[in-house]
Amino acid sequence: MDATVRTPVVTAALLLSLCLACFTALLPARAQLAPNNTDLPQEPNIDLDVDALLNNSQVFEDSIASSIWSIAAQPGRRLVQIPITVKPKNEETRLGTPSIKLKGGRFIAWRIVADETDNRRGGRYANETSYDPYSNPTSVGSLRNYGEEELGQIDQPNYDEPIRSTQRGQQPTDEIPLITRDITVSPQGIIHWELDRAIPGGELKSGDTGYLLKLRPDRLNELRPEPPGRTTRSTTSRSSRGTGGETSTGRTTTTRRPSATDAREAAARQRAEELEYRQKLEEYNDLREHIRELPDEFQAPLPARLWAIYEVSDRMDELEFTGEPPLPWSIRQADIEALKNLTSRSSSGGNLTTEDFTAISQMTIMLANEHPLTERTVASSLSAAGMLGQSQQGDALYRLIARLLKSKDSQTVQITAAGLAANVPPSPATITLLRDAFDDLDPASKLMALGGLLTTEGNDPIAQRQMVDTANQIIADPNGPGVVHVLDQLVRALADNPDATQLVGASIKFDDLKPDSLDKAIVYIAETAGDSPLASEWMEHGLLGSTNPQTVKRTVELLATSTRGDGIVSRSTRSLVTATFGPGTQLSTNHQTAQMHRVARIPINSTGHSIYRVLNAGDPELRNLGWQALRHFQVPSNNQRNSRVPTMGGDAGEQTDRLKLILDAAFNETVTPPQLVTFLVNQEDAEPATEALVRIVVEGRGPAITSAARALVRSGRRIDQSLQQLTPEQRGSFASRLYEAVTGSSPMVAGLMRINDSRSRVVGWFAQQVTTTGLPQSSEWASAMNGEDALLGLASNPDPELADAAVASLVASVGGDEVVARDLARQMSNATDRSPSGLGDIWSQAKQEIYAGKLQSAAGSYLLIINIRGNSNTNTGFDAPGGYDYGGYDGEYGEGYGGEYGGLGPDPGMELANADALPLIKSINLALIELRADGTSIELASGTLTLSASDERLAIVMQDPKELNDFGNNEVSDLPIENLNSPIELLPQPGNAWRGAASLGDGRSIEVIFDPQ
Repeated sequence: MDATVRTPVVTAALLLSLCLACFTALLPARAQLAPNNTDLPQEPNIDLDVDALLNNSQVFEDSIASSIWSIAAQPGRRLVQIPITVKPKNEETRLGTPSIKLKGGRFIAWRIVADETDNRRGGRYANETSYDPYSNPTSVGSLRNYGEEELGQIDQPNYDEPIRSTQRGQQPTDEIPLITRDITVSPQGIIHWELDRAIPGGELKSGDTGYLLKLRPDRLNELRPEPPGRTTRSTTSRSSRGTGGETSTGRTTTTRRPSATDAREAAARQRAEELEYRQKLEEYNDLREHIRELPDEFQAPLPARLWAIYEVSDRMDELEFTGEPPLPWSIRQADIEALKNLTSRSSSGGNLTTEDFTAISQMTIMLANEHPLTERTVASSLSAAGMLGQSQQGDALYRLIARLLKSKDSQTVQITAAGLAANVPPSPATITLLRDAFDDLDPASKLMALGGLLTTEGNDPIAQRQMVDTANQIIADPNGPGVVHVLDQLVRALADNPDATQLVGASIKFDDLKPDSLDKAIVYIAETAGDSPLASEWMEHGLLGSTNPQTVKRTVELLATSTRGDGIVSRSTRSLVTATFGPGTQLSTNHQTAQMHRVARIPINSTGHSIYRVLNAGDPELRNLGWQALRHFQVPSNNQRNSRVPTMGGDAGEQTDRLKLILDAAFNETVTPPQLVTFLVNQEDAEPATEALVRIVVEGRGPAITSAARALVRSGRRIDQSLQQLTPEQRGSFASRLYEAVTGSSPMVAGLMRINDSRSRVVGWFAQQVTTTGLPQSSEWASAMNGEDALLGLASNPDPELADAAVASLVASVGGDEVVARDLARQMSNATDRSPSGLGDIWSQAKQEIYAGKLQSAAGSYLLIINIRGNSNTNTGFDAPGGYDYGGYDGEYGEGYGGEYGGLGPDPGMELANADALPLIKSINLALIELRADGTSIELASGTLTLSASDERLAIVMQDPKELNDFGNNEVSDLPIENLNSPIELLPQPGNAWRGAASLGDGRSIEVIFDPQ
């Protein structure tokens, strides 16, 4: 019996044990599916940003409002926002409650503020309540899933636009939460945070934006539309129960029946209400789906600082911070307010006021604790207030600055030295302070101090040599600020001291730099040399002119492989000197691959520039790299304006010589380097560059010819003077190569440029055509040569290429091709009588044969149309039935129909133009005709009209227009055809039609049209 009783108990115990075991086994799997960021290392490297603490007006607040949360201090307390700078570690880290603590304060949350909204002193830190949040929210999983390359491509946030949903364009603005309890920081400097459901002391703001509705589903439910008629139905139901559907008046009850109109109107209202309800419900469902899909996780680049929100007692008058050294540190609120007032006042222009001396006295008392953060705070405030250059020898400010220069905190010394060096011109007190402290300064501060001293004593060779030695020491120091820091400081210090440029430019040592440092130096110099004479000197002498072949080769290699874009200088070096040398201001380019992105044109200031040494080097690889790098250089213009780079005495002759040396080096190559063309096209002085491009076309070898030719065609450059300086043979070669490069073959007419007259009309005409409309067609040369007589005169020239070109021009003018031209050129060269008249007879016969041959393609069926036009002053054009409008055509056959086939004779389009000016009276479809052409003659199959080829141009000649009456058309017979005593020429028209016109002598004109069928 006992066994029977115990069996269920034992069974239950076994089952419970089994469930517990299964649950325990599932715990690791659950942990993997939902990792907790509390497992991440605590925490990234963080520092207190004392500069922002002093200069931000939002540090002390009674309440803080963001896009979602509103945080208010409890009674008797207030809020303090502490600026924290964050430096990522080599692994993901977590920012929860920060290790930097505010004594007596309770940590509430982190606030993320975009860098652009930190408007200091009317700029960086003013009015942070007006910021715009990050845009383009990105839902992410663990940052561990992102590779370094993907993270490097994350778009920077757009601070000018609020966050909007990318899933429903019609939905409300969705501003992402920027107050959070926990932040994850990746090694790549990407922060990741999640949507908090609650913030201590925080309340959700009112409104119906996306995340407010996501956090308050009850608000979302309130937006659900009510079905139509719900209220009406309930009211009606109550009424029905009371009256039975009848209307009572006193004791008399009447029943009102709705009319058909009422019923229709009610049905229409009901349909409208239902339609409106469905639309609103659809919108609501879209909104609900949109809210559901809003991401709970966000990421963005790490801002310059994050803000830790604390709640403290409102009686607290001193902020006391604890944490890693240099903490602990404390500062009175009264001191903070005094320093803020100091930096916000306008500069007194060198005369210290009573308020200034009061502030100086207060800062002197503050320094009694000898804390590095206090010293840094005072130095930053003096620098921001512009007071570091206003001291007088031995006064209270002088003694205060001298004390700061002896600080053991390197950042304090750097801030002070930078502020003194920036005072231009320096005062005697400034110079004394810098000199007295020089030996005890750290290398970076020494460099800044020397820069300030050289502003006044710029031509002191001892000071210059001291600066160079100091700079080389800092460059060689592995723990120094780095080579780019040194070079940038030197460039700034000597920007207005050209006399010191040559010495310093030739004395900085680059050959002993480690590869990484050398790359950074090359990149900086290349991106600065176009604006800085000193950097230009370093490029010419220290890098390209180095005695170490590896330095030269690496310089040329980086120049050759550079790309366009924003330069490294603009990203990492320009802020070095102007910054206050606080946390994060040292160069952090060790992880970057040296690559040039923005190279200003590096000036070639003399014929002894080291770039010539590279272009003529014995090493083929170095020469090839040099030609690729050449695109970054330029020969400065003699009248170059607003240039800080001196041309070093480069008159027009020397400028030409500098360009000539590059051309000579190029022509010494087996194949002319095509990179030379890129170099020339980018030159600011177009005239010598254009002359050089012409030389490449004439003397070059290989693809560079094509590149130069295409750079000239339609370029708008003036090449006439360059062509006039060439010999006749060179001009002919230039024209021929130009055609070959652009069209693939050179026409015979290009030989006309061999004319022995550099100022010939054809030379100027060709120069203008090339650079404006492009290479002229072969048929266009004849008009440039003033017609047949001039060409026939050249056809007997002893220069066979010029003579053949003249013949080719004659042939092309009447539509002949080069096969005909070559045959005719041989015939004329072998002619017994080679006088202009003798060659003219040969040409007359050849021309008729060409015309007849061209007419052979006209064979086929046509509709013969007769148009009658009347006398009128109205220029209406031709609007015949059937849509034929041939008036004023200026296309394939050239202006006025002369063009390619008739440019040498009288204007054949004059009568056609006159006819076009008359209104159309009648259009007669006369007959279908068949044209026959065998290359020597043309005729109608019916023989009704007597036709022939024109001797002067491509045209079908109707020898006797009276034959039109032979078609037996009464309308034509009624015309005064007998007045047509001269032949009518029909000229080619668009669409293979032919058209001619003549006057009937009675104020009307007749048009004869052959329209192809």
